Amino acid sequence: MVSTDKKANLVSAREKIDEAAKSGARIVTLPECFQSPYATDQFEEYSEEIPKDLSRCNQDDHPSMYMLREAAMENEIYLIGGSVRANNLYILVLSLSPSLSLYCVLKPFKQQQ
Repeated sequence: MVSTDKKANLVSAREKIDEAAKSGARIVTLPECFQSPYATDQFEEYSEEIPKDLSRCNQDDHPSMYMLREAAMENEIYLIGGSVRANNLYILVLSLSPSLSLYCVLKPFKQQQ
């Protein structure tokens, strides 16, 4: 269950990723808005920069991407990270390979007034 606590949401998602990998999953997907409530008025609060270079990704500035990167690498899985509001302009579907190749789909976001 997703809450308003982003850190708790990331911990919960990581636990489920690890559980799926331990059960033999090689591809793991997360639901839309796995790290935030699905509420357009809160998207800005949960938005974060997604670094182009994953080696520069850190837990403080990029908590969602950091967790996804670590989970894919440590579990040696393909990981599709649901949707993450990024740079307050786009919704991203982040996909990582075990070798940490990053594939992402950008969707322009228009907030309804």
